[in-house]
Amino acid sequence: MKRSKLSVVLAALLALAMVLSACGSTAETTAAPDSQAADTTEAPAADTTEAPAADTTEAPAADTTEAPAADTTEAPSGETKNSVTLGLLQGIVGDFGGSEYISGSGVDDDTMFRLFSHGYSVSETDRDSKYEVNATAIKNLEITDEADGGKLFTITVNEGLVYSDGTPINAKDYVARILYVNSPAFSEAGGKNYSGERFEGHTAYSKGESETFAGVHLVDDYTFTIKVTKAVVYEDGTEVPNFPDFEEIRYMEYVYPLMLSAWVNEGVTAPEVEETENGVKFSTPLTVDMISEAFNTQRYTPTYSCAPYVFKSWDANGKIGVMEINPNFAGNWEGQKPQIQQIIFKDVYGSTYTDELKTGSVDIICTIGKGADIDTLMDLVDQGVLGYNANYANSIQGFVCRCDTTATQFKEVRQAITQALDRQSIAAQMTQGYGTTSNGCFTPVLWMYEETRDELDEVLDPYNYDLAAAEQRLIDGGWTLNKDGGEYVKGTDDFRYKKLEDGSLMKCSVNCIGTPTSTFCEITFAMCAENLPQIGMEYTFEKLEWAVCLQYLAREVEDPVYSLICCGHSGFTAGVYDVTGTYTQNPSAIAVGENAYMLIDQHFDDLARAILNTEAGDEETYLKNFVEFQKYWNELLPHIPIYVPASYDFYPANLKNFDNDTLTGIRQSILYAYFE
Repeated sequence: MKRSKLSVVLAALLALAMVLSACGSTAETTAAPDSQAADTTEAPAADTTEAPAADTTEAPAADTTEAPAADTTEAPSGETKNSVTLGLLQGIVGDFGGSEYISGSGVDDDTMFRLFSHGYSVSETDRDSKYEVNATAIKNLEITDEADGGKLFTITVNEGLVYSDGTPINAKDYVARILYVNSPAFSEAGGKNYSGERFEGHTAYSKGESETFAGVHLVDDYTFTIKVTKAVVYEDGTEVPNFPDFEEIRYMEYVYPLMLSAWVNEGVTAPEVEETENGVKFSTPLTVDMISEAFNTQRYTPTYSCAPYVFKSWDANGKIGVMEINPNFAGNWEGQKPQIQQIIFKDVYGSTYTDELKTGSVDIICTIGKGADIDTLMDLVDQGVLGYNANYANSIQGFVCRCDTTATQFKEVRQAITQALDRQSIAAQMTQGYGTTSNGCFTPVLWMYEETRDELDEVLDPYNYDLAAAEQRLIDGGWTLNKDGGEYVKGTDDFRYKKLEDGSLMKCSVNCIGTPTSTFCEITFAMCAENLPQIGMEYTFEKLEWAVCLQYLAREVEDPVYSLICCGHSGFTAGVYDVTGTYTQNPSAIAVGENAYMLIDQHFDDLARAILNTEAGDEETYLKNFVEFQKYWNELLPHIPIYVPASYDFYPANLKNFDNDTLTGIRQSILYAYFE
């Protein structure tokens, strides 16, 4: 039977992996005995991506290079299949507001949002994860250095762009989005109003202290400017530099049109976008009463599109939705338009999705990581029924740790839990040889990991499974007392305690939440329940539906106290390594549910931003900064990394050019795919 290059390599590395597991490799391949072909439904990955921190690559002064002409070559013509059904494995919840604006979106919700809502951005990523100026939408992008260390982006929009209903698009639509999503009213309605925090004047505008957005100006009907500041200053006085940056045009990825008339309530006249000497403003300041109903409409049932597809319907009970081609979509950054007329998307998380692929009730499923299912579906590949892509996932299965409450606020507890888990065994049961483990905040799909792999293998703690060593970490962390404040005696006292600075005793107790349909949660819950009490740690768990887990992650439930959430770490970005949103230190962002880990650590943030603030082209420094960040992350362990699954996509054999990967995602691959 044929197997992918990935699975062949994994099989070849099996023996080496078992040696490396004792020596501490950062990416150790695992395989399970044949008898361990268990059901391996993974915990969903929470989309923890925030609107990216400002892209700050140093550009030459007055760089007026025009965007390249759009390549409008279409995919080869052939048989057109009117509809495909896309199965989604990450637990879609039906919140299509976009992760840059809404805290409640899951990974699959966000993917759908990008297919039917996010289009004509000033910059986009290509299929190699490199940022490009979107030549289809943007006639010219000029970047000039400002005397105060900031940069001015002058953007000219192409004429002739329209929304899905034929309404023309011009510069006011781009400016309208900036004003709308950064307004106080947007925050009151339930959105995150800091996507423009790198733009001059954001703080005053977002807090309602000014009606104008000082750093944004409307030049003419098709031209506008955005001033990106030298640094962002948070409420606590922390200054975060924006420049230099390794890929500065990515600042503009979330600058795209908004049809303002669709985002105000029925009966409300949409305000005009006006230019003043102090910046742009709405003719009438937005209030939550003007937008709340429309906000929820566009969040759950979008009514228009400037993207490849148009949202048509969503059945919350059946968890199935429909989108259709946007007939007025002019193409992506190089003019590529979709070829598939209709996409039906449905939740198959926890289902027998292999049967659905066999029967044709689902045509495409991406990011399959279960080894037994991969083997089953590869038989259909051998028969010529299915095609496939083989990658690693862009997520790490494990535990999100609350770093501000319960015992997990102490790094020694997080380290002890990691070392008390037989991660090799868990990975083997979950992947049957199609996955790998990780000791850092990365997956093998990241180019910077591949470039530094040998060094990371040497410097990162492997946290090899060892209960005695795990217990010693607790002792080193001060967990040496019993409930009465005396010395903890193993075999006599149940759980360890630690004296806090205020003199009180804290029990070494952790509670975990996870989904009831996840085999990964079942395996890890059982292992924690068996192993953690042996080192003096109390462990409890609770099973909650994924939508509720997302609410816990966003701290949208009353008193959301927990230690661990059984959940994937996603949000690794294409092209550049940016986790500053995932672990944001911005108080305003934290207040609305960002930074699910609640890790407040300025040195951590400084190391993460040092990667971004590398001069463009200085790859040596970039990679050095990447390694330094990984070393500190590996010490703090805000996320307990257990394994990185393989990521296989299966689709009809006559679907061509569906070259999906886990960084650029299905929005790219479905756009280029066609049937023959």
